[in-house]
Amino acid sequence: MPMAFKRITGWISLRYRSLRAVLVLLFLAPLAASCYMPDDFLTEIRIAKNGDYALIFKGKMVWVPLYKDIVTGALKDVSEIRDKEAAILRDLQRDEGFKQVRPIGRGTFDVYYERLGRFTGTSQVSFPRRGMEILRMEVRKNGVLYVVAATGAKPGAREELQALGLTPNGKVRVMTDATVIKTNAENKSTGIPGYPGWVVYDWSVNGPNQPAPIVHIQMFPPPPAQGAK
Repeated sequence: MPMAFKRITGWISLRYRSLRAVLVLLFLAPLAASCYMPDDFLTEIRIAKNGDYALIFKGKMVWVPLYKDIVTGALKDVSEIRDKEAAILRDLQRDEGFKQVRPIGRGTFDVYYERLGRFTGTSQVSFPRRGMEILRMEVRKNGVLYVVAATGAKPGAREELQALGLTPNGKVRVMTDATVIKTNAENKSTGIPGYPGWVVYDWSVNGPNQPAPIVHIQMFPPPPAQGAK
C-alpha cells in the first residue's frame, strides 16, 4: 500500500482540533437506523483509483439511548451509568480501528478511528459496524462509486434529537484521484502538495436538516452488457 496511505495521521487539519465495483459510502447514516450520533467531528476519506482507501474519524460519538435516559432522568444511578458506558467502550474497542475511545459523560465518547484497506471486489466496510452504521462503504458491480454522507435524520428521529438538544456538527472531506461524475460538495480544491491529480471535496455539517453530501465516482469500467461479445 502506498506510503501516502500509511501516513494517515497527518491528514487531520490542525485548524480543526476541539474501488472493479460500486463503493457506497454512507456517512452519518440516518439516526433512526443508527444509535450513534457523531458530533464535533472531522472525518477524512481518501480513495485512490486503484482501490486503496483510508479513513479517519476524529470527534465525539453519542450513544443516543443512554444519553436520552440520562438527560430525561430515566437513569440516575451513577454506577449503572458507568456500567453501561463501560459496556459500550468494550464493544467499540473490539474494532482495532479505534485507536482511542474515551468516555466523557452522558453516553458520549471521544474517539479517534483510523482504517486502511483496498477494494478488489464486492465487499462492505461499516463504521462502527453493521447494523449501527454512521459510515458504510459498499462495493457493487456497476463500476460507480457513490459517496453519500447522510447527515440528516428521519422524521420523528429528527424531532427527538432536537428535543434532546442533540445536533450533528462537524466536517466531511473526501479526496480522490478517480473521475467524479456528480457531487454537491460545498467546496472543491486541487493542487495538493504530494498528491498530483487529486481533488478535495468538503462539506460542513451543521444540523440534521441539510441535504446529504454526495460524490459519485466512475471507479471501474462497468461490466459488459448481457449478450455482448
